Parts: sequence; structure tokens; C-alpha cells
Amino acid sequence: MNEETVLFRIKNFLGENCCEKRKNYVDNQGPDLIVNKDNKKYYIEAIGFKETGKGRNQSNFWKAFAQAISRLNPNSKWGKPDNIVIALPDRFKDGWSQRVKIHGKEIWQRIGGAFPELEIWFVGEYSIEYYSWNDAFINK
Repeated sequence: MNEETVLFRIKNFLGENCCEKRKNYVDNQGPDLIVNKDNKKYYIEAIGFKETGKGRNQSNFWKAFAQAISRLNPNSKWGKPDNIVIALPDRFKDGWSQRVKIHGKEIWQRIGGAFPELEIWFVGEYSIEYYSWNDAFINK
């Protein structure tokens, strides 16, 4: 599942009316998607899953992480969101506990403590599983 499919499925599952705008791909600025859900504004950074390229998925994950936390700047032209999200194909769940183990639970918890607005969404064909950063590693 590529990034575009992840974004399409989010819009399809939540409904088009919840989605404000998409990233400007000409200058590559802004969140991939802005979602209004449960009276909160979510800035979404999506990544796809690639079968080939050792380390590619990990590299894309940390790039999305950096982009997501950069959205917390209250002075950005998009404003500050209530929550920031890394949206991933649900296939990422298969290696999730391994990713946490490599970096250590203590580091994972520190990231969650530093960025309580950060969420992980595992996007499937017909559903989305929503987790806070810390709950994602506890539940996977």
C-alpha cells in the first residue's frame, strides 16, 4: 500500500467532509492531510509500505515522524493542530514490536511523553486503528 492509498482510505473511511486540504506537492509543504474529527484538528503524515529496499520503510517512518512533530509549530501558516498523526498501512503492525525493541521501550515512552499529541494510525482496507504513540507500542 502506497502513501496515496493510505490517504485515500482515511478519506474514504472518515468521509470527504472531514478532510480540509492536502499537501501542496509543488513545494512539498504542509501536512499530507488535515482531518477534523471529534472536534479536534489532526495533521496527518502518511507513508506507504515498500517491499524492497532494506531499511527504506524505517527511513520513511522517521522522516514522517520529523515532519509530524514539525507541525506542532504554533506559528506555521497552517496553525497548530490538536493532534499529529503518522498514518501507516496496517502491514506495519507485523514489525511494530521489533521496531520498539530495537530502540527500547524507555526511548519510546520518552518520545510519547515529549509529544503527547502524537498518534499512530494503522490504516487497513476497511478500518483504521487509532493509538497514542505510547499505546501503539503497548498494544502491538
